[in-house]
Amino acid sequence: MKLIPADRVGCIAARSLWLTVVFAGVLAAVLGLAAPPASADNDAEDEFERKAVRVLCIFKDGDGQLQLGGTGSGFLVGDRRHVVTNNHVARSKPCLTGVAAVQAADGKPIVLKLLAYSEKNDLAVLEAERDIENKDPVTKLIAAKDISSRYEVFVVGFPGAVDARGNEATFRRPTTTRGIIGRKVESEDGVNMLQVDARTIGGNSGGPWLDGCGRLVGVHSQGSYTRIVTGVDRNGRPVYDRVPLGFSFAIQTDHLFPLLDQAKVGYDVVGQCSFVSRNAGSLGTALALVLGTGVFLRFTEPGRRLSSQLVSRVGLAPGGAAVPTEPAVIGLSGALRGVAVELSRGPLVIGRDGRVSNLVVPPERHAAGGDEISKRHCIVRFDAATRGFSIEDCWSTNGTFLASGERLVPGSARSVPAGTRFYLSSVDHMFELRDPAARSGADAQAGRS
Repeated sequence: MKLIPADRVGCIAARSLWLTVVFAGVLAAVLGLAAPPASADNDAEDEFERKAVRVLCIFKDGDGQLQLGGTGSGFLVGDRRHVVTNNHVARSKPCLTGVAAVQAADGKPIVLKLLAYSEKNDLAVLEAERDIENKDPVTKLIAAKDISSRYEVFVVGFPGAVDARGNEATFRRPTTTRGIIGRKVESEDGVNMLQVDARTIGGNSGGPWLDGCGRLVGVHSQGSYTRIVTGVDRNGRPVYDRVPLGFSFAIQTDHLFPLLDQAKVGYDVVGQCSFVSRNAGSLGTALALVLGTGVFLRFTEPGRRLSSQLVSRVGLAPGGAAVPTEPAVIGLSGALRGVAVELSRGPLVIGRDGRVSNLVVPPERHAAGGDEISKRHCIVRFDAATRGFSIEDCWSTNGTFLASGERLVPGSARSVPAGTRFYLSSVDHMFELRDPAARSGADAQAGRS
């Protein structure tokens, strides 16, 4: 048990309890941050996936039947009506000869109208004929000047190679790939781009690059590929396939701002995602836990009882003063000096073994030789009816003594008044019995006389 000065009992008790509460809050936050994100099943996209949309190019064939001419990726900006994608997707031949659309939650296409585009920067802004209810918009964009190398990003889109191996349900789900920004580059045409080490393939064009807060870092433009021979055809000629090399490029958001302004789309330009903003949910939960626990312990009757029990478990007076508010045993010397333990909840057993005593003298503080404390040295009781105390020696090896030096008879309870001092084995382990009610009465009597 820690040595605690009597004048610091209250503040240390409160501080210890609050440190426990704060630690619980921090632990909750750490567990929240360490927990992996919930995996979305085929019908429930996660928060990043809900920002990406598949752009469809639909046209009618000679029989008047709708046909899919190609797909790309895109994302909502500002609201659930405006879509951003690449110019080479929105103004591809299949989309120009037919219509551009996105897939609604019910599987039906929602037609898109082209509002603004830049052929040089490969960007386009379109407007849906009605809200895309199953998706969430990107509202915060990061300017290129605030993006640095090694900044983590998530590339979200609809790669065609994955579509070829999935069913109708997975066709609606985007793919997320994680990487870090390698550097900023400028193309031969003067387009400012970002390079990332994430692998992307055909179909990702126009998809968003998001950071950990869901803020837009860039718009995917192209990947890097190499051709490999995957077999031969019936004529013996080699069959090639494209394999991503492991780095891709995105158009910096600065090129997107003028198009959004032209299309009258609302957005906010913000800085990089910080630790606090990225983990606001977990930190908010932890703060709510700390504050809620504090309110419970301070302002509710069950909480105050629990607080008192927690504090008394470590031998500290819950009243928080050198003079306790309830009948108590106060340590005056030795290892337990300054420790106050209430007696209102029952007898107090003092000794060196925590298995049989509830106020334990630390083993390392026992005096050598004749000052040894017994495992179960003595019992102290308070009688609420008489406002008196009793001390019983538990057949200790070295005895329990009143301050006068009188040794108590082993196994026999000795009644004593408030203010009595006693010690275990030697005066190095001195205690005092205090009753605030008795002291108040004595003070009142002295005032009357």
